[in-house]
Amino acid sequence: MDHVVREDLRNKNLLFVGMEFGIYASLDGGETWFSLNNNLPTVAVRDIAVHPRENDLIIGTHGRGIWIMDDIRPLQEMTEEVLNKPYYVFSVRPATKRFISFRGDSSSGAVYSGENPEYGLSINVYFKEKPSGKNRIFIKNKDGQEIYQMRVLNKEGVRRYMWNLQFVPRTEEGEPVKTGGLGMVSPPEVTAGEYEIELNIGDDVLKEKGEVKPVPGFEMGEDERALQIEKQVEAMSLSRKMGLAVTGVKSIRRQIDKLKESKEKAEAFPEEAEKAIQVFEEKFSALETDIIPKGIGYRGSLEYALRGGSISEMTLMLSLSIGSYPSRPTDTDVFMLEQLKGAVKELLMRMNALIDKDIPELNKVLEGNGIKTLRAPKKIDF
Repeated sequence: MDHVVREDLRNKNLLFVGMEFGIYASLDGGETWFSLNNNLPTVAVRDIAVHPRENDLIIGTHGRGIWIMDDIRPLQEMTEEVLNKPYYVFSVRPATKRFISFRGDSSSGAVYSGENPEYGLSINVYFKEKPSGKNRIFIKNKDGQEIYQMRVLNKEGVRRYMWNLQFVPRTEEGEPVKTGGLGMVSPPEVTAGEYEIELNIGDDVLKEKGEVKPVPGFEMGEDERALQIEKQVEAMSLSRKMGLAVTGVKSIRRQIDKLKESKEKAEAFPEEAEKAIQVFEEKFSALETDIIPKGIGYRGSLEYALRGGSISEMTLMLSLSIGSYPSRPTDTDVFMLEQLKGAVKELLMRMNALIDKDIPELNKVLEGNGIKTLRAPKKIDF
């Protein structure tokens, strides 16, 4: 049977052999072998190479093109000593940030393109036996602050976890800023530099260093990157607050509509309650229109957003604008951010006043007439 054998230069005991029905590897110099096929179809392997820089395993097949197994460090470092450990974290290949200007190709079919490696920092972990408990991988910055975490799947063997280089930012008060209900806005990515990976298994902690490299071809200083993250976090915080306001307004509207439906179905409805609902709805409708413009969804079209749109749309688009390019925020972005801070604060003050004063006043009348009261949303800090 025809076959091709390759030795890994980083580990003399690591061998690869290409056969008529796939590819196999040996960790003990050829004493034992195991399949590396994974999602490789049953195909003859005619050539094998290990990329000297990327540590990717590259194979040439007969009739099915070139196949690549990304980052084979776990195979290169899998010695007998490692195999006998209860758990282990392999060395981490540096990740290179990239700027994605668009996704997909409108002029050709996807069938003609191969898949890119998954974006981010790959973390490879070995478990001799199935672990138990709620185990985690923590990512920490140079100051030792936890910026990201991943849950560890409780399975034996080698597992690969991908960190997409994003982190959960925090406000000046230390509160985490999560992406809002408006969608589309992703958390910011970390700056280039070294990060610490911690595998927490019960009371044990294994540590490994990881490196994130800057976007090639773009010169961006750390002070500029820090300013970009600062302003992006501020815009995300505004977008989050507006998302909460939209949710609160929708909740109030649903309850008001149910009150009106029950009034229509009732044979008799207290005049005092009917008047109180009417007064409340007139005030509420003005706020509702400012938060969710009539006839336009709070997300709206891109064209409408670029022409101004609602406060929700503008905070959303500003978040996208600041974080979508590897450069410091423009003067226009910074100016718009300050303007939107004032606009959002004014809307939230009106919303909170409605929650503090108007809903309790309406509920007092409703309760006095034996009618189900409104459930007020939580106040939104600004």
